Amino acid sequence: MKHTLILTAISLLLTAMPVVAQETAAQWAEKHSDALAAVTSASLSKTLAQGESAWQELFASVKTGGISDPLAVTRLAALTQHVMREGSKKQRAAYADTLLEAARKASDADVTCFFLDQLRWCGTPRHSEAISRFEQSDAPGVAALATITRHAVNGNWRTDAASTPPNRYAKLNSDLAALKPRRRMPLLLEAFADPDPTYAGIAMQWARAAGGKSETRAWSAKLLTTASVPHKIMLLDMLGQRGDITALTEIEPLMQDSDDAIAAAAQRAIILLGHAEFADCFPALLHDLPASRQTMTLDNLRLLKTALVAKPLADGFSKFSEPGKRVALELLRERRVKSAAAIGVDALTSADEETVVQGFRLLRETADAPQAGLLTEKLLSSNDKIRPEAQTAFAAAARRDTTSTYTESLLKALSAVSAKQKPVLLETAARIGGAQLLATVEEAAGSAETDTATAAVRALADWADNGSIPALMQHAVTAPDARRQTLAVRGLTKKSEAKDFDKTKFRAVWQQTRTLPGNEEHKKAIDALLK
Repeated sequence: MKHTLILTAISLLLTAMPVVAQETAAQWAEKHSDALAAVTSASLSKTLAQGESAWQELFASVKTGGISDPLAVTRLAALTQHVMREGSKKQRAAYADTLLEAARKASDADVTCFFLDQLRWCGTPRHSEAISRFEQSDAPGVAALATITRHAVNGNWRTDAASTPPNRYAKLNSDLAALKPRRRMPLLLEAFADPDPTYAGIAMQWARAAGGKSETRAWSAKLLTTASVPHKIMLLDMLGQRGDITALTEIEPLMQDSDDAIAAAAQRAIILLGHAEFADCFPALLHDLPASRQTMTLDNLRLLKTALVAKPLADGFSKFSEPGKRVALELLRERRVKSAAAIGVDALTSADEETVVQGFRLLRETADAPQAGLLTEKLLSSNDKIRPEAQTAFAAAARRDTTSTYTESLLKALSAVSAKQKPVLLETAARIGGAQLLATVEEAAGSAETDTATAAVRALADWADNGSIPALMQHAVTAPDARRQTLAVRGLTKKSEAKDFDKTKFRAVWQQTRTLPGNEEHKKAIDALLK
């Protein structure tokens, strides 16, 4: 009995107490079992017997904004349950009076609601009139909870108003239920023509399963004559749920309706008719797809299996609008369709930067050795906004490449380009790693061209693995300028903070490097890193 009382009280507070809402009632009770052990029937009886002053002390623990002490408020809720179950009539009436007064005095809506909710359990019919006054409140949630509380204390859930005759909606349902299915169509058509969307919606509910192909044709014809947007959307939803593909001819053109809501409903309807049917329709949709419908169409295409979308996207790509191309690129990237690399390459020639970005992202997942030369060229020719996407695509493809084509292409470019172009190639090499690239970058770090050497040291600091650590140690101490020394120390610090960093592996290397003449402060800093 005791445990049931406590868990009931806690459960009632789950939505109001953020500290509790993160756990189940049982979990929270287990965590605070010692404190809750003191909340017994005997202790609650003692609090109840102490009267109004003791109750008000508990009531004061209820704060606005969910910052109440959860243990105190749990005790309060348990007291309410105890009053209802074990308190005398006199105690229950006095306790409810005090709750009512606390609700009146509360200045915050959530606090008022808390006390009204307690009254819902222990109030009596004599409190009904006072509770009803809260139904005039404009404070959030108060009026609605007051109505619920008033019904609860009266012992019923009926309103005080006289029963009303069935409204027109109930009458329509009743009239339709009275008809045999084959005789409902005239009344359904008449109800659908009503300007009230709710009334027409009842007709659509009945029409989902009424009749066969002839009824589908009749409803499909309504798509051409229905002007109301809500009515047309309901009609599309109903036709989709009927599952009769004879409606496809009338639904498909509406995917390109000027109204976004109608276009969305048409897509949903065709998907309900069949995924294969939507797969047949969507290439034409992507030809003129506007940007405003890009996300909606992509989300709908995500419902289809790769086998249904890969070939149509590839075959029709060159004819799609730019938003249509972006939909195709994103979906093919998500599905990692390896054969789609050529489409990613095609996208890089677009005048639309968003499409180009999506092309690089597709190549990030699909590019192979044949795309190495193009992606190397794009590292150098892309603008500052797009270049990071080109670097990410190149590095991802290089890490997958087992033929060393990407590494060789990057090394060739590094030996051929001007000093001004080398930093982006060095930065890309850092993302890939590997012994071949490391040797070239270490050599570049010793270049007489300051910008190239600085970019190389920065690349060593960002190197994909720990292979660059010996070179960083040396540059931290002996680099000819403070900038390169500082970059090297920062790189060492970042690598030493990684979880997989093994200090013992590099101590011997450092002891040799430490003997070189150079920056003594940096030597001390590296000593500390390897301690």
